[in-house]
Amino acid sequence: EAEIILTGILEDKERNLIDVCEEITREQFEKMILPEVDKSMDLIHQSLENSHLTPEDIHNVLLVGGSTLIPLIQRKIIDIFGKDKVLISDPMTAVAKGASIVAKRVKTIECPNCKAENPLEAQKCFSCGENLEQVEPPDELKGGVTLFHYGIQTIGDRFEPIIEKGTPYPIDSEPVEFFTIRDNARRLKVVVYAGMDEVASKNEKQGTLWIELPPNVPKGTGVYLSLSLDSDGVWKGTKVKLVMEDGSSREVTAYASRGEKWRDMAEERLEELEKKCEERGIIETDRFQKLYNQAIEALNKNDKQRAESKIQEIENNCGKNLEVMMINSNNLQTRVLNQLASCLVAADRDREIEQLIQKLPSIADNPEFRYHKAISLVKQDRIGDALNELREIIKTKPEFEKAKKLASHLYLHQITLSIKEKDYDKLSFLLNEAFQTLPEDEEITKEISKYKDIFPIVSIKAGNREKAAKYWEEKMIKNPHDQWTIYNLALLYYWWALGAEQDYGKQEKQVRKKYIMKNGKLVDQTTSGDLEEDTKLWRKAIAYWVMIINSNNFWKEWKDFREKSTGIKINDKDIND
Repeated sequence: EAEIILTGILEDKERNLIDVCEEITREQFEKMILPEVDKSMDLIHQSLENSHLTPEDIHNVLLVGGSTLIPLIQRKIIDIFGKDKVLISDPMTAVAKGASIVAKRVKTIECPNCKAENPLEAQKCFSCGENLEQVEPPDELKGGVTLFHYGIQTIGDRFEPIIEKGTPYPIDSEPVEFFTIRDNARRLKVVVYAGMDEVASKNEKQGTLWIELPPNVPKGTGVYLSLSLDSDGVWKGTKVKLVMEDGSSREVTAYASRGEKWRDMAEERLEELEKKCEERGIIETDRFQKLYNQAIEALNKNDKQRAESKIQEIENNCGKNLEVMMINSNNLQTRVLNQLASCLVAADRDREIEQLIQKLPSIADNPEFRYHKAISLVKQDRIGDALNELREIIKTKPEFEKAKKLASHLYLHQITLSIKEKDYDKLSFLLNEAFQTLPEDEEITKEISKYKDIFPIVSIKAGNREKAAKYWEEKMIKNPHDQWTIYNLALLYYWWALGAEQDYGKQEKQVRKKYIMKNGKLVDQTTSGDLEEDTKLWRKAIAYWVMIINSNNFWKEWKDFREKSTGIKINDKDIND
């Protein structure tokens, strides 16, 4: 038992303080703390599992901290690891003892033969005489394992771990491959985070890395990036390697920014200017590239005055008339295409753009322009409008591979969303449109072709039996002996006619007025529309069933079934008769 005394935690009516004194038994105390103790044991099991170890793999367990004096905790740990492995010393002084042992060890050399400790300057072991000249002196105490992931921010604020939680440090991680997302990028901004959240910005920011790229790096170039942690578990650096299209590789320079205020502000200004100039279609002009490269060079050298001067020049030039900024460009049409494709032009610049268009009267019909416009529409989440542009390109220029590839990707994305949302109307529409737009039997559109077999089923679910019937009938024309297609048509028209007949029985006749001129007179040919439609559906259903019955396979399967079920042999002559 133990006596618990809590002084002055209660008051009486006269606001006099009241002390609380209570005796509590070990059994009561252990019952109260048992849920928390069990949570701690669960953490031990989880740590073992994460390290791919079992309790049998552990040599010793050292209890550290005041709570390990509690008998219940000691018993629980012994239950996991066994009594012989659990070292119960004074947990309150264990850390201090460990520090003193390490302090002593880093000032001595351990003999590899007898394990005796010798002074750092010793050439031979004082105990056994072993030569110590080749023995490396001990390093400083090296830390433990990472408590969370270290990684970078990727598109969509996604956290991409590079060093996993539980990794021993210091460490230089294995390179992880990423890709550039646009052509001719001169720098990559990489933000390093540490944490466990899938959203990068919700983790602890470690710093920003600026990777300098050589000129003319194409989109999709491989960037191999590795992170390093020092003996304190702190991010200390990054190695970056580019792998070019021809398979060659090269190391590139990476500069870390860890909160220098002027530099962070300059980096942000330059990044915003780059986006602004890209929107206005002047990012590839010689003038911009020259100023941009000079600003980057100054930043990389921490030359504050020159960096700010070049950034200011970019700001001044970015506001100039578009045509003036394009003087040094060799291809005015390409620049205008880029300008218009951004679709982010300020209202006060409309007239300026119209004047540029007048110099290129055919620009609106230019496939390259329409393609860039489609990309811009995708960025604005206007997928339908983007697909309209791409369909026109493919219609007028079927060999335009980029348009077919982008259209295929967009259709697949929209189809996948429709399937997840079970939106069969939209799915049927998208599939029908994709089949009409994209050519068959091409590598670039093979993923779309996989959906052809489900298209009629989706159309039926969407209530559009006409599309399903048209698809199967066109397929049957190409292959008249396709029994499955005929069978699907027979079933489709049967249930379609049956449903129409039931609807007709429930509703009043839908009278369709129809007049024709015959021998100079107006003749009334009004019919019951529903009845006429029902008759057509039944005729088609019967026709397809007759085709099935008249096929050799049908009678062969029927004969096999009857012979097995009745045990009576049926002659082919009887079937023919």
